[in-house]
Amino acid sequence: MSEDKASALFARMQDAALEDLLQASDQEILKEAAEDGKDLRGIAAALRERIATEMAQARRSRLVKAREQLDARRGSYRAARVRPPLQQLKQIVTETLRNAPAAGVAFREGQRLTEADWQSMYDDLIDLDLVHPHDDDR
Repeated sequence: MSEDKASALFARMQDAALEDLLQASDQEILKEAAEDGKDLRGIAAALRERIATEMAQARRSRLVKAREQLDARRGSYRAARVRPPLQQLKQIVTETLRNAPAAGVAFREGQRLTEADWQSMYDDLIDLDLVHPHDDDR
Protein backbone atom coordinates (compact mmCIF):
# COMPACT_ATOMS: atom_id res chain seq x y z
CA MET A 1 0.00 0.00 0.00
CA SER A 2 1.39 3.41 -0.92
CA GLU A 3 1.98 6.11 1.67
CA ASP A 4 -0.81 8.29 0.24
CA LYS A 5 -3.33 5.43 0.39
CA ALA A 6 -2.26 4.60 3.95
CA SER A 7 -2.63 8.24 5.00
CA ALA A 8 -6.06 8.44 3.40
CA LEU A 9 -7.14 5.18 5.10
CA PHE A 10 -5.84 6.42 8.44
CA ALA A 11 -7.71 9.74 8.01
CA ARG A 12 -10.95 7.86 7.23
CA MET A 13 -10.46 5.68 10.31
CA GLN A 14 -9.91 8.78 12.47
CA ASP A 15 -13.03 10.38 11.04
CA ALA A 16 -15.07 7.25 11.74
CA ALA A 17 -13.73 6.98 15.29
CA LEU A 18 -14.46 10.65 15.94
CA GLU A 19 -17.96 10.29 14.52
CA ASP A 20 -18.52 7.23 16.73
CA LEU A 21 -17.30 9.19 19.75
CA LEU A 22 -19.57 12.15 18.97
CA GLN A 23 -22.58 9.82 18.62
CA ALA A 24 -21.92 8.07 21.94
CA SER A 25 -23.59 9.28 25.11
CA ASP A 26 -21.57 10.34 28.13
CA GLN A 27 -22.64 7.17 29.93
CA GLU A 28 -21.45 4.98 27.04
CA ILE A 29 -18.07 6.75 27.02
CA LEU A 30 -17.72 6.34 30.79
CA LYS A 31 -18.69 2.66 30.54
CA GLU A 32 -16.14 1.99 27.78
CA ALA A 33 -13.45 3.82 29.70
CA ALA A 34 -14.18 1.77 32.81
CA GLU A 35 -14.05 -1.43 30.75
CA ASP A 36 -10.65 -0.34 29.43
CA GLY A 37 -9.47 0.28 33.00
CA LYS A 38 -9.29 4.06 32.62
CA ASP A 39 -9.83 6.24 35.70
CA LEU A 40 -11.58 9.20 34.12
CA ARG A 41 -12.12 10.93 37.44
CA GLY A 42 -8.39 10.70 38.14
CA ILE A 43 -7.55 11.90 34.64
CA ALA A 44 -10.00 14.81 35.03
CA ALA A 45 -8.56 15.72 38.46
CA ALA A 46 -5.01 15.64 37.09
CA LEU A 47 -6.07 17.77 34.13
CA ARG A 48 -7.80 20.30 36.42
CA GLU A 49 -4.67 20.46 38.58
CA ARG A 50 -2.44 20.99 35.57
CA ILE A 51 -4.69 23.73 34.20
CA ALA A 52 -4.74 25.46 37.61
CA THR A 53 -0.94 25.24 37.80
CA GLU A 54 -0.52 26.62 34.29
CA MET A 55 -2.97 29.45 34.99
CA ALA A 56 -1.17 30.35 38.23
CA GLN A 57 2.17 30.34 36.44
CA ALA A 58 0.79 32.56 33.67
CA ARG A 59 -0.61 34.98 36.26
CA ARG A 60 2.72 35.08 38.08
CA SER A 61 4.52 35.78 34.81
CA ARG A 62 2.10 38.58 33.97
CA LEU A 63 2.49 40.01 37.47
CA VAL A 64 6.29 39.92 37.27
CA LYS A 65 6.22 41.62 33.87
CA ALA A 66 3.77 44.26 35.08
CA ARG A 67 5.88 44.86 38.19
CA GLU A 68 9.01 45.28 36.06
CA GLN A 69 7.22 47.76 33.81
CA LEU A 70 5.84 49.68 36.79
CA ASP A 71 9.21 49.76 38.53
CA ALA A 72 10.88 50.96 35.33
CA ARG A 73 8.36 53.80 35.00
CA ARG A 74 8.52 54.68 38.68
CA GLY A 75 12.28 54.65 38.68
CA SER A 76 12.39 57.04 35.76
CA TYR A 77 10.53 59.82 37.55
CA ARG A 78 10.91 58.99 41.25
CA ALA A 79 14.68 58.99 41.12
CA ALA A 80 14.66 62.69 40.24
CA ARG A 81 11.92 63.62 42.74
CA VAL A 82 13.02 66.14 45.33
CA ARG A 83 10.97 66.13 48.50
CA PRO A 84 10.53 68.94 51.00
CA PRO A 85 11.94 68.58 54.53
CA LEU A 86 10.19 65.91 56.61
CA GLN A 87 8.16 68.31 58.80
CA GLN A 88 6.87 70.17 55.73
CA LEU A 89 6.20 66.87 53.96
CA LYS A 90 4.13 65.65 56.95
CA GLN A 91 2.16 68.89 56.92
CA ILE A 92 1.46 68.59 53.17
CA VAL A 93 0.35 64.95 53.49
CA THR A 94 -1.83 65.68 56.53
CA GLU A 95 -3.53 68.67 54.91
CA THR A 96 -4.06 66.82 51.65
CA LEU A 97 -5.67 63.86 53.42
CA ARG A 98 -7.84 66.20 55.46
CA ASN A 99 -9.01 68.03 52.30
CA ALA A 100 -9.40 64.90 50.17
CA PRO A 101 -11.08 62.23 52.33
CA ALA A 102 -11.41 59.92 49.31
CA ALA A 103 -7.63 59.55 49.44
CA GLY A 104 -7.84 58.09 52.95
CA VAL A 105 -5.22 55.75 54.26
CA ALA A 106 -5.23 52.85 56.71
CA PHE A 107 -2.79 52.47 59.57
CA ARG A 108 -1.81 49.42 61.53
CA GLU A 109 -3.02 49.79 65.07
CA GLY A 110 -0.32 51.05 67.38
CA GLN A 111 2.19 51.64 64.58
CA ARG A 112 3.94 54.95 64.03
CA LEU A 113 4.77 56.05 60.52
CA THR A 114 8.42 55.98 59.59
CA GLU A 115 10.10 58.65 57.49
CA ALA A 116 9.94 56.25 54.54
CA ASP A 117 6.18 55.83 55.11
CA TRP A 118 5.65 59.61 54.98
CA GLN A 119 7.81 59.90 51.85
CA SER A 120 5.95 57.05 50.19
CA MET A 121 2.58 58.63 51.01
CA TYR A 122 3.81 61.95 49.64
CA ASP A 123 4.95 60.25 46.42
CA ASP A 124 1.61 58.43 46.13
CA LEU A 125 -0.30 61.69 46.52
CA ILE A 126 1.80 63.21 43.75
CA ASP A 127 1.06 60.16 41.57
CA LEU A 128 -2.65 60.65 42.31
CA ASP A 129 -2.29 64.30 41.27
CA LEU A 130 -3.46 65.47 44.70
CA VAL A 131 -0.15 67.16 45.50
CA HIS A 132 1.83 69.27 43.08
CA PRO A 133 5.55 69.44 43.96
CA HIS A 134 5.94 73.03 42.77
CA ASP A 135 3.25 74.03 45.31
CA ASP A 136 5.41 72.72 48.19
CA ASP A 137 7.33 75.98 48.43
CA ARG A 138 4.91 77.63 50.82
